[in-house]
Amino acid sequence: MDLRHAFAVLTVVSSLGCSGSTEFADAGGGDDTPADGSIAPDGGVGTVTVVVLGRFFTRGEPQPGVPVLFQDADGALITRAVTDASGEASAVVAGGSMVTVVDEDANWITTIVDVEGGDRLVVGHEREQGVSSGAASVAVPAGGSQYRVTGPCASGAGESTPVDVALTDGCGATQPLLALRNYVALDGVLYVPSQAITDGGDITINGPWQPPGTFTAALTGFDGASYAQLTTTVIGAGRRVGALAKDLPAAADGAIDATFPYPAAGDATLVSLVINGTTPGFQVYLDHTGDPRASLTLDAAATLPVPTLGSPFDGITWEDSSDHDGTFLRLTGEGAKGNQLATWEVALPPSMESFVPPALPDDLASLWEPVSIRTNVSVVESSGLADYAAFRAIASPSVVTSYLPFVLEGPLTVRISTGTR
Repeated sequence: MDLRHAFAVLTVVSSLGCSGSTEFADAGGGDDTPADGSIAPDGGVGTVTVVVLGRFFTRGEPQPGVPVLFQDADGALITRAVTDASGEASAVVAGGSMVTVVDEDANWITTIVDVEGGDRLVVGHEREQGVSSGAASVAVPAGGSQYRVTGPCASGAGESTPVDVALTDGCGATQPLLALRNYVALDGVLYVPSQAITDGGDITINGPWQPPGTFTAALTGFDGASYAQLTTTVIGAGRRVGALAKDLPAAADGAIDATFPYPAAGDATLVSLVINGTTPGFQVYLDHTGDPRASLTLDAAATLPVPTLGSPFDGITWEDSSDHDGTFLRLTGEGAKGNQLATWEVALPPSMESFVPPALPDDLASLWEPVSIRTNVSVVESSGLADYAAFRAIASPSVVTSYLPFVLEGPLTVRISTGTR
């Protein structure tokens, strides 16, 4: 199954020549690029294209004038470009280079490591942010005291039926809908794979209510955990349809055990686990294929690649022996705009267990101050990803949590994340 998620990546690429507004550093040596710009058979040089899209309120819009740094494998600047009107910048690069995109408007730096000729790398938020497009009335079968109706572009709750549901754009004429009854102590679920719903419409979701699934969590190794929450998110048509969060019981000798109802509906269930009070912080995303007896068994001590900061800040290291498609690194530090934080995100091949951010040019250096750094390392594994090349090409996320990326779309099946705060 193609479970679709999305996440932000830091993009790094080095090159020997760029399109658009370009400033060349002294790279030295000759250019052995093939005449057609494609990558050489020996993994030599080829063209890498970076597409920069807006974030937040400019989500999905091409961003012109954004600096793109093409760097060698050690982070040394070879070529610098500025994105054109379509948000694109290209360069001929040697295999194993990096690309760093410095989006000053968003206080966001992205680096992708170990790129190859032929790569097309998207940085930013692909989907435009939904804006209000009205409301609809959705009737569901009675029998409860609480009702919630949600979809990728719909959300509403009430104590009676029908439920007033606010709508946003971005879903077209139809979208999947999820209805929950008595969602605090869930006892009924209805799912519609495709429902026409427009502003001012009166919609009816027919019953009967279906029983929820049962989710079992068996967690160990979380000594010192002060709070734990597990969220099950229904995925339909490649989008988040709705979610239900459950506070888990307190840890006893590092163990957390719980069984509770969850909405076993849609194409898949995305499981998000947040545990606070441990060192490091922790979050994990797992794909379940609608099994009504889903479970999560996890040993933190045997699973987590704990990040360690150099002091003074000279890079990040971690240990990881798992087999996976790539590693996602997220750094949050002081930015150039008063008390606003800056984010630096990096996509790394699975063989790497350390990263030193490349030096930024003097005119861009103030965006990132290496103090009060918070870090997160995510190990990414998926049956939908063929290799690291597929991993690094996935676009940035549309939503982030306080310190970890939140998966929305793309063929990402499993992600295990750890961090320091």
